[in-house]
Amino acid sequence: MKRLDRFLDENQKRIFQEETQRPEPSCVVLEGTTPSETLEEQRRVFCASHARVKILIYDPERFCPLQAEVEKR
Repeated sequence: MKRLDRFLDENQKRIFQEETQRPEPSCVVLEGTTPSETLEEQRRVFCASHARVKILIYDPERFCPLQAEVEKR
């Protein structure tokens, strides 16, 4: 039983370390159906954890962000 407890404790510590070392996401994709309160909260959280932020709103049926990147080059 002690071996099992030790194993579970070590496993829990390892999971906690992995979660705390996970880098912040470099982008957030939100759908147009997302409630405005959620949009604002996600924007606030993202801006708080990143120094430079740009926001892009587009119609996916008329614009492809990857196409714009290719055209810039």
